[in-house]
Amino acid sequence: MDHSEEFVWRGDGEEAEIVVYAPDAELARQGLARARRAAALPGAESPVFCAISESGYGHVLRSPASVSPGLASPPERGLLLAAELPARELARRLGVEEERVGREVLRRFGDSVGGLPRLDAATLRRVCEVGAEVAAGEGVIEEEDLAFLGPLPGDGEAVGRRALLAGEREWGEVFAEIEPLHAVEVLDSEGFERFGVEPDVLLLRLRVGSGDLGRLAFRAHRERIAARVLSGTFDRVADPADGAQSLPVAPAGTEEVRDFLLASAAAANYADALISLSLLVCRRALGDVVGGLCVRTSWRVGGVLEEDGASTHRDGLAAAGEGDVLAVAARPGSEPGGALCAALGTMGASAPPFSVQEDDEGRWPWEEVGLLGRLARLGAYG
Repeated sequence: MDHSEEFVWRGDGEEAEIVVYAPDAELARQGLARARRAAALPGAESPVFCAISESGYGHVLRSPASVSPGLASPPERGLLLAAELPARELARRLGVEEERVGREVLRRFGDSVGGLPRLDAATLRRVCEVGAEVAAGEGVIEEEDLAFLGPLPGDGEAVGRRALLAGEREWGEVFAEIEPLHAVEVLDSEGFERFGVEPDVLLLRLRVGSGDLGRLAFRAHRERIAARVLSGTFDRVADPADGAQSLPVAPAGTEEVRDFLLASAAAANYADALISLSLLVCRRALGDVVGGLCVRTSWRVGGVLEEDGASTHRDGLAAAGEGDVLAVAARPGSEPGGALCAALGTMGASAPPFSVQEDDEGRWPWEEVGLLGRLARLGAYG
């Protein structure tokens, strides 16, 4: 493992070089060991990128030759909402002290989850195809919200019967993690101004996965491809973590790959529909107080997507082109908040949605290596 520059390490994989972004050498070694599985994928383009911190791990790789469900995480969706009210006025309307605003928001959220639209099997299949468009058609979200929740080309049949049953069962039971936040320190005044919110307004960070539907769909396709490997239909690719094991790898252009890509997209669309429910609940809880909650930005984590003739696998990383804004979560055990960041379009148009600790000189590794630029520090709202 070569320490090529500050916070950057490099190593060799079976098919591609690995670039690791980490705050220290020990975490870099851990990241390199995990990323070697990704770099074993036949046809993997060099380099495979990996980011690791005390908060999380993620990698991204592209291959025009093969696909593996075991090298990507089931899709998740994140949203950042803004209420155009300063803290003092919001507290007055809620009838609480300013320091209790966040707790009151969460209480109201919990009180507003009843009576949500139901979902039958036919509608769920439609959700897998077009995602949040179904929610907009049912009046769950506004048409303008769809600009932040664009669907992928999914297919409910590719998800599988068990996953569909799980998705129908958990609808209305799975909600986004919600954090009431605000900007406590603006770090890039021009970028923050372009983003278009005031420092003192309430921000709500929402994050939801694709639930059991996504988990079971990915498992089913891993098992399907592993069975083809075991039968000799597909070539065996040794798992670098355990040479006795094989990675579930299918060649590009096969029916197995086509079906898995449709299933991954369907799971992403389902996550969009789930977060639409949480958006509805937020507006129910606060609409009479704030007058409206606007979606300011969104980001998608994980999944496998066919792009420009190759399959991009993301495990724990957000798809983020240059200028895309995401709210990076705080480190576990630290004060709630994190950072509002603009992606710089590096690392295969991906970015870590998890934070990393500043070093002793106050440098933020994701910023130093050109992954993200911080617009503002975020803190808990009340």
